[in-house]
Amino acid sequence: YATRGDSGSVVWDKEGRLVGLFFTRQTPQGCSANALVYITPIHDVLEDMIKFCKGAIKEIRLAPPPGS
Repeated sequence: YATRGDSGSVVWDKEGRLVGLFFTRQTPQGCSANALVYITPIHDVLEDMIKFCKGAIKEIRLAPPPGS
């Protein structure tokens, strides 16, 4: 996960809840195994979608994760 081409992929927590969209990954200089992964919180993404649509979308709701 978090390789070239993964930008925009959804990120789930261990309970199956959508938490954000993958943005980028950085590997600190001199480290080959440890990488920093950045995500955009899903709340921010959904708020921006509502603002961008200028009133055409009033609310966005997410279904609960399976088994909840």
